[in-house]
Amino acid sequence: MRAVVLHDFGPPSVLVAEDVCDPLPGPGQVVIDVDVANLTFVETQVRAGRPPHPSMLPPLPAILGNGVGGVVAAVGHGVDSGLVGRRVVTSLRGTGGYA
Repeated sequence: MRAVVLHDFGPPSVLVAEDVCDPLPGPGQVVIDVDVANLTFVETQVRAGRPPHPSMLPPLPAILGNGVGGVVAAVGHGVDSGLVGRRVVTSLRGTGGYA
């Protein structure tokens, strides 16, 4: 899959689109084929290395992105397989949406 990856903190030019491994859902999780991802002010500050709180800095490399919309592509153990193909909007706890 394609993702926008952060390898270093800095200006917008540090974000690089590249191929990454497809994620696998863990128990109770789903994988979403992202159609839209929002961009927040906080994400711009994290990208720059100046988050509102130091605990918000992710280990690098990172795929930022919190809010996404898309289609459920796969489900993990314990998740209803009927969700595959369903359109969803969700929050991802701050990472992974730019994929």
